[in-house]
Amino acid sequence: SWEGMEGAAAEAGMREHAAPEHRDGRAAGDRLTSMLRAATAILDDLASSDVLRQLVLAPSAPCEGYAVLVTGHSLGAGVAALIALLLRREWREGGRAADAARVRCFAFSPPGGSLSYGVARAMAPFTICFMCVNASVTIGPV
Repeated sequence: SWEGMEGAAAEAGMREHAAPEHRDGRAAGDRLTSMLRAATAILDDLASSDVLRQLVLAPSAPCEGYAVLVTGHSLGAGVAALIALLLRREWREGGRAADAARVRCFAFSPPGGSLSYGVARAMAPFTICFMCVNASVTIGPV
């Protein structure tokens, strides 16, 4: 189960080092909390369906040895990066270090300022970010 992963992510320093506030007064941690909830919900769905084990992890699985690529755009890119981080951690702690090393993330225009520098550096070996230089996104109340 992915229960408790939110606490594990907090231990990794994600919340404590989030950017303090945006110009509209909302804390960056609110965005991180939402992305973390989405990531854990997706991981819970994957665990309950057993799809990753059946396709990638089981002996003689049809995709045994394949890389697992998680991708998303905008907030979905932030969610994808967190999924990759949490999945790698879970597999590594479960004795599946070789499988954890095959998890990668392609993040298209992820939100900035949500993670600490240390967490961002920890994600660097397995996360590639694609940024649009001239994109404009207004972050405000919804």
